Amino acid sequence: PAVLGFAAATLLTLDRPAAVLWSILAALAVLLLLIRNLYGFISVVLAGALVGAAAYFGDPVVRYAAAYLITWILLLGATRPVLELARTHRQGRGRGSDADQLRGLTRIPAGIWIAIFALVTAGTAVYGTVRVVVTHLG
Repeated sequence: PAVLGFAAATLLTLDRPAAVLWSILAALAVLLLLIRNLYGFISVVLAGALVGAAAYFGDPVVRYAAAYLITWILLLGATRPVLELARTHRQGRGRGSDADQLRGLTRIPAGIWIAIFALVTAGTAVYGTVRVVVTHLG
């Protein structure tokens, strides 16, 4: 999510809200292939329908509003899972996480991977916030 938010913020600074929406729609289509339960499937289909409607039928104001909302959700919402991963890892309950799998593949400790995840997530959130605010409000 953080990397998608980074890309979306970059597209918004280039005044490309439709590109943000179509990119998110493509990402949701890929995500649909990875869903393993009915609730997730329905959620992704509904999100895709809303994003697609905004991209296809929305006027420029709707496209900008939807693109900004999605960008902020991606940039700021990506921090919570990383914080949860760090907490569960400290409590010894994070077995099988992405960080543990990367530890097994690279022999770099899971804590280092979690720190990398946190740095990337924080960096993209700061970058996106600064770029969008400076470009459109500054």
